[in-house]
Amino acid sequence: MKRAVKGLDHVVVMVDGIDAAEAAYRKLGFQVQPRGFHKKLGTANHLMIFDKDYFEILGIVEDTEFNAERRDWLKAGGGLANVALATDGADLAFDAFKAAGLQPDAPLFLIVRSRSRAGWSTPSSARCAFPRPTCRWLASSSAST
Repeated sequence: MKRAVKGLDHVVVMVDGIDAAEAAYRKLGFQVQPRGFHKKLGTANHLMIFDKDYFEILGIVEDTEFNAERRDWLKAGGGLANVALATDGADLAFDAFKAAGLQPDAPLFLIVRSRSRAGWSTPSSARCAFPRPTCRWLASSSAST
């Protein structure tokens, strides 16, 4: 049976300054993966991969319509932005989020490339569903604590 939510996939922390964040996490002892880019979103990321999930730092590298809300949010300090859930399919998750009243954005197709000393990686793709108002809720929750 296919499930809309199977568990935790990864957590995302928005950072203001991806270079400084990468250096800080390396200094903390994390094995930081080469930088990836989400061209459509205007963001860059670094992953710290564990056995079954991973931790992602995400920074804005180009202003786009897709990151306007995140840019505003970063002005207030950023921080935990998303908890990505594992699913059997973005459309399945979208339907479940909608049925739960979470007002999801339509599933988004992303192409991700990473860069290392050896050059660019082969692009990989993902189809993602985003419930709303995740960023606003997390930002207001962390600001009140």
